[in-house]
Amino acid sequence: MVAAGDADAFVGGAATTTAETFRAAITTIGTRPGTRTVSGVMIVCVYDQVFGASGVIAMADPALIIDPSATQLAEIAIATAETTRAVIGAEPAVALLSFSTKGSAKHPWVEKVREARRVVEARAPQLHIDGELQARRGARWKPWAAARRRARPWRGTPTRSSSPTWPRPTSASSSWSGLGGAVNTGPFFQGLAKPANDLPRGCSPEDVYRVAIVTALQCG
Repeated sequence: MVAAGDADAFVGGAATTTAETFRAAITTIGTRPGTRTVSGVMIVCVYDQVFGASGVIAMADPALIIDPSATQLAEIAIATAETTRAVIGAEPAVALLSFSTKGSAKHPWVEKVREARRVVEARAPQLHIDGELQARRGARWKPWAAARRRARPWRGTPTRSSSPTWPRPTSASSSWSGLGGAVNTGPFFQGLAKPANDLPRGCSPEDVYRVAIVTALQCG
């Protein structure tokens, strides 16, 4: 129905795996023109509104791309920034996370994050982005704390990251799942021609409601 234009988006997955839901979406709807990387993003709401955009954060990619290349990581960051605008309604500040902050460690994984930042700056020079940034102990998911410690200031405002991006899904997933008291919704798919999103199996009516609301925001 979505591919035919009879519906604007779909929400599925209450009784199927994420892989099955994603295959249905990518096969029937396809990717957005010019998009090569489809990724996932969590929308996380925390009670302390000092974080993210008034307490709302878009975290990517906890679900789809297991070991992204530098180019894929850059595309995930740009897509997450677009999601931040569409869903959260805030101008994004993107933090590319690593176990290094501005050269404090040397490793091919670190260089991949640095290269991703260079790709983003070339493709979207207007975007507020910094990296590589280490999420420090006691603030492991707060990239702005690392930014204050070693990195150059964000260009302009905002000064907090609303769109942290991890170099692999294991770290992203463990970070959002470890936020005590936070409301986590998603992951949502980014990069499809039309919105299509997955529900957790065993989801509650409230889960369906939240995913449907975010999906409607993606349609805008």
